[in-house]
Amino acid sequence: MPIVDHLPPAGWLAPLDAGREWLALGSSGRYLRRAPLVVAGSEELKAAIVDRWRVDPERITVIRPGVDRTRLHPRDQGEARRQLRMSPDDRILLAGGILNGDHDLTPVIEAVQRVGDPRLRLHVLGEGESRAGLERLAGRGNAVTFHGRVGDDVLPAFIAASDLCVAVEHPDAPLGDEPGEAAFALRECLAAGRPVAVGTDRSRHPLVRHLVSGFLLEHDLVSWARFLQRDCPSRNTLRIMGVAASATPLDGVDQTAAAYLEAVDRVWQSVGEREAAV
Repeated sequence: MPIVDHLPPAGWLAPLDAGREWLALGSSGRYLRRAPLVVAGSEELKAAIVDRWRVDPERITVIRPGVDRTRLHPRDQGEARRQLRMSPDDRILLAGGILNGDHDLTPVIEAVQRVGDPRLRLHVLGEGESRAGLERLAGRGNAVTFHGRVGDDVLPAFIAASDLCVAVEHPDAPLGDEPGEAAFALRECLAAGRPVAVGTDRSRHPLVRHLVSGFLLEHDLVSWARFLQRDCPSRNTLRIMGVAASATPLDGVDQTAAAYLEAVDRVWQSVGEREAAV
Protein backbone atom coordinates (compact mmCIF):
# COMPACT_ATOMS: atom_id res chain seq x y z
CA MET A 1 0.00 0.00 0.00
CA PRO A 2 2.05 3.00 -1.22
CA ILE A 3 1.72 6.19 0.80
CA VAL A 4 2.28 9.49 -1.02
CA ASP A 5 2.57 12.49 1.30
CA HIS A 6 5.04 14.44 -0.83
CA LEU A 7 5.30 14.94 -4.57
CA PRO A 8 8.02 16.84 -6.45
CA PRO A 9 6.95 18.99 -9.39
CA ALA A 10 7.36 17.10 -12.66
CA GLY A 11 5.60 16.10 -15.82
CA TRP A 12 3.32 13.10 -15.58
CA LEU A 13 5.72 10.97 -17.64
CA ALA A 14 8.60 11.58 -15.24
CA PRO A 15 9.47 8.72 -12.88
CA LEU A 16 8.95 9.04 -9.17
CA ASP A 17 12.12 9.88 -7.26
CA ALA A 18 12.64 6.63 -5.41
CA GLY A 19 15.42 8.16 -3.34
CA ARG A 20 13.03 10.44 -1.48
CA GLU A 21 11.46 9.44 1.80
CA TRP A 22 7.93 10.16 0.62
CA LEU A 23 7.49 6.87 -1.28
CA ALA A 24 8.93 3.40 -0.89
CA LEU A 25 12.05 2.46 -2.84
CA GLY A 26 11.36 1.28 -6.39
CA SER A 27 7.92 2.90 -6.72
CA SER A 28 6.73 4.00 -10.14
CA GLY A 29 3.58 4.99 -11.97
CA ARG A 30 3.09 1.37 -12.99
CA TYR A 31 3.41 0.25 -9.40
CA LEU A 32 0.85 2.82 -8.28
CA ARG A 33 -1.59 1.67 -10.94
CA ARG A 34 -1.19 -1.95 -9.85
CA ALA A 35 -1.53 -1.27 -6.12
CA PRO A 36 -4.91 -2.25 -4.64
CA LEU A 37 -4.98 1.04 -2.75
CA VAL A 38 -2.90 4.23 -2.73
CA VAL A 39 -2.91 6.64 0.21
CA ALA A 40 -2.53 10.36 -0.62
CA GLY A 41 -1.89 13.00 2.01
CA SER A 42 -4.34 15.51 0.53
CA GLU A 43 -6.93 16.00 -2.19
CA GLU A 44 -4.34 18.04 -4.08
CA LEU A 45 -1.91 15.10 -4.04
CA LYS A 46 -4.67 12.72 -5.13
CA ALA A 47 -5.49 14.92 -8.12
CA ALA A 48 -1.79 15.09 -9.04
CA ILE A 49 -1.41 11.29 -8.89
CA VAL A 50 -4.45 10.82 -11.12
CA ASP A 51 -3.20 13.43 -13.57
CA ARG A 52 0.43 12.32 -13.75
CA TRP A 53 0.15 8.55 -13.56
CA ARG A 54 -3.46 7.86 -14.54
CA VAL A 55 -4.24 5.98 -11.38
CA ASP A 56 -7.93 5.13 -10.91
CA PRO A 57 -9.22 7.73 -8.41
CA GLU A 58 -11.45 5.06 -6.86
CA ARG A 59 -8.30 3.31 -5.65
CA ILE A 60 -6.86 6.42 -3.99
CA THR A 61 -7.90 7.29 -0.46
CA VAL A 62 -7.00 10.60 1.16
CA ILE A 63 -5.62 10.46 4.70
CA ARG A 64 -4.48 13.84 5.94
CA PRO A 65 -1.62 14.21 8.42
CA GLY A 66 -2.84 14.26 11.97
CA VAL A 67 -2.09 16.89 14.61
CA ASP A 68 -1.28 15.88 18.16
CA ARG A 69 -3.66 18.15 20.03
CA THR A 70 -2.36 16.97 23.37
CA ARG A 71 0.80 18.96 22.55
CA LEU A 72 -0.48 21.55 20.11
CA HIS A 73 -3.35 23.54 21.51
CA PRO A 74 -3.87 27.19 22.53
CA ARG A 75 -1.55 28.12 25.40
CA ASP A 76 -0.84 31.21 27.45
CA GLN A 77 1.41 33.51 25.47
CA GLY A 78 2.90 35.25 28.49
CA GLU A 79 3.94 31.99 30.09
CA ALA A 80 5.52 30.79 26.84
CA ARG A 81 7.51 34.01 26.48
CA ARG A 82 8.77 33.76 30.03
CA GLN A 83 9.89 30.18 29.33
CA LEU A 84 11.78 31.29 26.20
CA ARG A 85 12.95 34.61 27.70
CA MET A 86 11.20 36.69 25.08
CA SER A 87 9.91 40.18 25.76
CA PRO A 88 6.17 40.42 26.53
CA ASP A 89 5.99 43.63 24.49
CA ASP A 90 7.52 42.43 21.22
CA ARG A 91 5.52 41.72 18.07
CA ILE A 92 6.79 38.23 17.27
CA LEU A 93 6.66 36.40 13.96
CA LEU A 94 7.56 32.71 13.81
CA ALA A 95 8.79 31.04 10.63
CA GLY A 96 9.78 27.42 10.34
CA GLY A 97 10.51 24.99 7.59
CA ILE A 98 13.20 23.62 5.36
CA LEU A 99 15.38 26.61 4.62
CA ASN A 100 15.85 26.25 0.87
CA GLY A 101 14.76 27.88 -2.37
CA ASP A 102 11.27 26.38 -2.18
CA HIS A 103 10.68 28.13 1.15
CA ASP A 104 12.75 31.28 0.64
CA LEU A 105 12.44 33.63 3.58
CA THR A 106 14.47 36.41 1.92
CA PRO A 107 11.48 38.75 1.28
CA VAL A 108 10.25 38.27 4.85
CA ILE A 109 13.66 38.98 6.41
CA GLU A 110 14.20 42.06 4.23
CA ALA A 111 10.72 43.34 5.08
CA VAL A 112 11.32 42.93 8.82
CA GLN A 113 14.53 44.92 8.48
CA ARG A 114 12.96 47.73 6.45
CA VAL A 115 9.72 48.23 8.38
CA GLY A 116 11.51 50.13 11.13
CA ASP A 117 9.49 48.73 14.04
CA PRO A 118 11.89 48.33 16.99
CA ARG A 119 9.50 45.83 18.59
CA LEU A 120 9.18 43.56 15.54
CA ARG A 121 10.99 40.25 15.87
CA LEU A 122 11.27 37.28 13.49
CA HIS A 123 12.24 33.92 14.98
CA VAL A 124 13.23 31.22 12.47
CA LEU A 125 13.17 27.50 13.24
CA GLY A 126 14.59 24.78 11.04
CA GLU A 127 17.63 23.91 8.96
CA GLY A 128 18.52 23.80 5.30
CA GLU A 129 21.00 24.75 2.62
CA SER A 130 19.92 28.41 2.64
CA ARG A 131 20.37 29.03 6.37
CA ALA A 132 23.90 30.46 6.15
CA GLY A 133 22.91 32.92 3.43
CA LEU A 134 19.79 33.97 5.30
CA GLU A 135 21.81 34.55 8.47
CA ARG A 136 24.22 36.77 6.54
CA LEU A 137 21.25 38.68 5.15
CA ALA A 138 19.73 39.10 8.62
CA GLY A 139 22.96 40.49 10.06
CA ARG A 140 23.79 40.78 13.76
CA GLY A 141 20.82 42.79 14.99
CA ASN A 142 18.02 41.56 17.24
CA ALA A 143 15.30 41.69 14.60
CA VAL A 144 15.90 38.17 13.25
CA THR A 145 16.98 35.15 15.30
CA PHE A 146 17.75 31.66 13.98
CA HIS A 147 17.22 28.76 16.41
CA GLY A 148 17.87 25.77 14.15
CA ARG A 149 15.88 22.63 14.69
CA VAL A 150 14.17 22.64 18.11
CA GLY A 151 12.87 19.66 20.03
CA ASP A 152 9.24 18.60 20.05
CA ASP A 153 9.10 19.48 23.74
CA VAL A 154 9.98 23.13 23.04
CA LEU A 155 8.10 23.67 19.77
CA PRO A 156 4.68 24.30 21.39
CA ALA A 157 6.22 27.10 23.47
CA PHE A 158 7.69 28.79 20.38
CA ILE A 159 4.31 28.72 18.63
CA ALA A 160 2.49 29.95 21.74
CA ALA A 161 5.00 32.80 22.19
CA SER A 162 4.38 34.11 18.68
CA ASP A 163 1.72 36.53 17.52
CA LEU A 164 1.74 35.30 13.94
CA CYS A 165 3.25 32.33 12.12
CA VAL A 166 4.78 32.72 8.67
CA ALA A 167 4.71 30.14 5.87
CA VAL A 168 6.03 30.25 2.33
CA GLU A 169 4.54 28.29 -0.57
CA HIS A 170 6.56 28.57 -3.76
CA PRO A 171 4.41 27.92 -6.86
CA ASP A 172 6.90 25.29 -8.10
CA ALA A 173 7.53 23.73 -4.72
CA PRO A 174 6.70 20.08 -4.06
CA LEU A 175 3.17 19.20 -3.05
CA GLY A 176 2.52 17.91 0.44
CA ASP A 177 4.65 17.80 3.57
CA GLU A 178 8.28 17.73 2.53
CA PRO A 179 10.54 15.42 4.55
CA GLY A 180 13.73 16.73 6.06
CA GLU A 181 14.44 19.53 8.49
CA ALA A 182 11.01 21.18 8.58
CA ALA A 183 10.50 22.59 12.06
CA PHE A 184 6.71 22.52 12.07
CA ALA A 185 3.72 22.41 9.76
CA LEU A 186 1.23 25.15 9.02
CA ARG A 187 -1.58 23.03 10.47
CA GLU A 188 0.26 22.83 13.79
CA CYS A 189 0.21 26.61 14.15
CA LEU A 190 -3.52 26.67 13.46
CA ALA A 191 -4.15 23.91 16.01
CA ALA A 192 -2.14 25.89 18.55
CA GLY A 193 -4.35 28.94 18.01
CA ARG A 194 -2.01 31.13 15.98
CA PRO A 195 -3.00 32.78 12.68
CA VAL A 196 -0.69 32.18 9.72
CA ALA A 197 0.52 34.61 7.06
CA VAL A 198 1.21 32.63 3.89
CA GLY A 199 3.41 33.90 1.09
CA THR A 200 1.74 32.28 -1.91
CA ASP A 201 0.35 32.81 -5.39
CA ARG A 202 -2.99 31.31 -4.38
CA SER A 203 -6.15 33.34 -3.99
CA ARG A 204 -7.62 30.58 -1.82
CA HIS A 205 -5.96 28.16 0.60
CA PRO A 206 -7.17 24.75 1.78
CA LEU A 207 -6.49 25.57 5.44
CA VAL A 208 -6.04 29.32 5.89
CA ARG A 209 -9.04 31.64 5.49
CA HIS A 210 -7.84 35.08 4.46
CA LEU A 211 -8.54 37.73 7.13
CA VAL A 212 -10.17 35.08 9.34
CA SER A 213 -7.50 32.60 10.41
CA GLY A 214 -4.60 34.21 8.59
CA PHE A 215 -3.46 36.10 5.52
CA LEU A 216 -2.58 35.23 1.93
CA LEU A 217 0.16 37.49 0.54
CA GLU A 218 2.17 37.77 -2.63
CA HIS A 219 5.60 36.50 -1.69
CA ASP A 220 7.73 39.52 -2.48
CA LEU A 221 9.43 42.27 -0.51
CA VAL A 222 6.86 44.97 -1.29
CA SER A 223 3.90 42.83 -0.22
CA TRP A 224 5.52 41.70 3.05
CA ALA A 225 6.73 45.20 3.91
CA ARG A 226 3.31 46.71 3.23
CA PHE A 227 1.66 43.99 5.31
CA LEU A 228 3.99 44.37 8.30
CA GLN A 229 3.96 48.16 8.22
CA ARG A 230 0.33 48.87 7.36
CA ASP A 231 -1.99 45.89 6.98
CA CYS A 232 -1.04 43.59 9.84
CA PRO A 233 -3.61 44.07 12.61
CA SER A 234 -2.89 44.69 16.27
CA ARG A 235 -1.69 41.94 18.57
CA ASN A 236 -5.12 41.85 20.19
CA THR A 237 -6.81 41.30 16.82
CA LEU A 238 -4.30 38.57 16.02
CA ARG A 239 -5.28 36.86 19.27
CA ILE A 240 -8.91 36.94 18.17
CA MET A 241 -7.90 35.50 14.80
CA GLY A 242 -6.07 32.79 16.72
CA VAL A 243 -9.41 31.61 18.12
CA ALA A 244 -10.66 31.17 14.55
CA ALA A 245 -7.40 29.42 13.63
CA SER A 246 -7.82 26.89 16.45
CA ALA A 247 -11.29 26.06 15.10
CA THR A 248 -9.86 25.00 11.71
CA PRO A 249 -11.07 21.45 10.94
CA LEU A 250 -7.96 19.30 11.37
CA ASP A 251 -7.66 15.57 11.84
CA GLY A 252 -6.14 14.41 15.10
CA VAL A 253 -3.56 11.64 15.31
CA ASP A 254 -6.23 9.17 16.50
CA GLN A 255 -8.38 9.92 13.46
CA THR A 256 -5.41 9.49 11.16
CA ALA A 257 -4.47 6.18 12.79
CA ALA A 258 -8.05 4.92 12.44
CA ALA A 259 -8.09 5.93 8.78
CA TYR A 260 -4.90 3.93 8.13
CA LEU A 261 -6.36 0.87 9.87
CA GLU A 262 -9.44 1.15 7.67
CA ALA A 263 -7.23 1.42 4.59
CA VAL A 264 -5.30 -1.71 5.60
CA ASP A 265 -8.59 -3.57 6.07
CA ARG A 266 -9.63 -2.55 2.55
CA VAL A 267 -6.36 -3.89 1.14
CA TRP A 268 -6.75 -7.22 2.93
CA GLN A 269 -10.33 -7.46 1.74
CA SER A 270 -9.20 -6.80 -1.84
CA VAL A 271 -6.47 -9.44 -1.58
CA GLY A 272 -8.94 -11.97 -0.15
CA GLU A 273 -11.40 -11.35 -2.97
CA ARG A 274 -8.69 -11.86 -5.60
CA GLU A 275 -7.51 -15.10 -3.98
CA ALA A 276 -11.09 -16.38 -3.78
CA ALA A 277 -11.58 -15.62 -7.47
CA VAL A 278 -8.51 -17.72 -8.31
